[in-house]
Amino acid sequence: MNLYDKSAGIYDKTGVVTDDLARAVDDVINYVGKEINYAMTLGLGKPVRFVNELYRRAKEDPSIKLNIITALSLEKPTGKSELEKRLIDPLAERIFGGYPDFQYMIDLRAGKLPANVEIFEFYSKAGSIINIASQNRNYLPSNYTHIARDAYWHNSVNVFGQLIGCKEINGKMMYSMGCNTDICISALRLINLGKSQGKKLVCFGEVNENMPFMYGDAVVDPALYDFLLKGEQFNYRLFGAPKDAVTIKDHMIGLNISTLIKDGGTLQVGIGALGDAIVAGLDMRHSHNELYNEIIEEAGLVKRYDRMIKKYGGTGRFEKGLYGSSEMFVDAFMQLYKKGILKRRVYDNVAIMQLIEEGKLSDDRIPADILALLYDKEGIHMRLREKDVNMLVKYGIFKEGVEYKDGFIWYEGKKYERDCYDRSNLEALKTLLG
Repeated sequence: MNLYDKSAGIYDKTGVVTDDLARAVDDVINYVGKEINYAMTLGLGKPVRFVNELYRRAKEDPSIKLNIITALSLEKPTGKSELEKRLIDPLAERIFGGYPDFQYMIDLRAGKLPANVEIFEFYSKAGSIINIASQNRNYLPSNYTHIARDAYWHNSVNVFGQLIGCKEINGKMMYSMGCNTDICISALRLINLGKSQGKKLVCFGEVNENMPFMYGDAVVDPALYDFLLKGEQFNYRLFGAPKDAVTIKDHMIGLNISTLIKDGGTLQVGIGALGDAIVAGLDMRHSHNELYNEIIEEAGLVKRYDRMIKKYGGTGRFEKGLYGSSEMFVDAFMQLYKKGILKRRVYDNVAIMQLIEEGKLSDDRIPADILALLYDKEGIHMRLREKDVNMLVKYGIFKEGVEYKDGFIWYEGKKYERDCYDRSNLEALKTLLG
């Protein structure tokens, strides 16, 4: 389903920009009805103003049935005793001040969530719902990759909202899904699929100018949304947890781990001081390699773990580079990218990756026998099909402009047979290599 394929929605046109929050909530309720299954992304990407107003309406009107489907509703730390409050409250105000509280979470903690409102989460902060029976019952047993699908079909989502950033590009205001772009794209495709089937569904964005503007697939046209909430009241301070200091112990752990990362490998880095320490160790190994080797030698790491380092890791610079595998683009990854460590290219094709791993193919070298090599890996058929040609063009193995049409391969007006069994034709196809 194309991201922008839409049938008629809540308004006559898409991309309506408004600062009237109350009117927007009215319109959503009037359009989808009083049974609202409202989904929003996990963590920071929640449109706080909208969900608070929607929740307020549900509290005032018991005839509204509101299900909130999300994960990790961010909460400011609070003290329980007078002493705790005197210590924590000033810190919380300094660090999190200006970020609105989720009113449904305040009521949930106080045991005051109304009977017509339920909260479903597929992830919660460790231990945060251990004594809340309703939240244990309403846990969504899904993972990050499949939550958009599972929420849409199992929870019958009819409203989806997210917090987005904005920026003028070439004279046009564009918007960015700066938080959890991947699952948001999946969710919006499902919403638009439902609209094309005649379902009354709504998708909207709450624009916060403090939201980081991410590029690539995150950048979208306003027409993607039914409406956009935009105005000064939506530019609240974003939730940002403070970083723990990296201790000497963390740095030593990071230094040890840095010797076990193989050049040309894959890396995942989590949030926290230990992840920062590992990145610092990798940076030293790459940017200050002579000093790095001197330190690990004096620390006894090479002598103690020589066989393990040689088998699984290394102590040299990252000439091939690493590939970052994570659902979160944490700051540590940004630093690795800036330092020229996070640079290994990975392709969404098994046969191509096998050839790269075997050293038979690289970004800057396409061997003359590439078609035979791909056939040996079951990556293509020897009588090239349309999907084979499209794949070869996509990954730059065939030149841009090569296309499959009417059972033949065409390039710049010249027709080629698709049979790789024919030696003379195979030689002709080699002229199409990128």
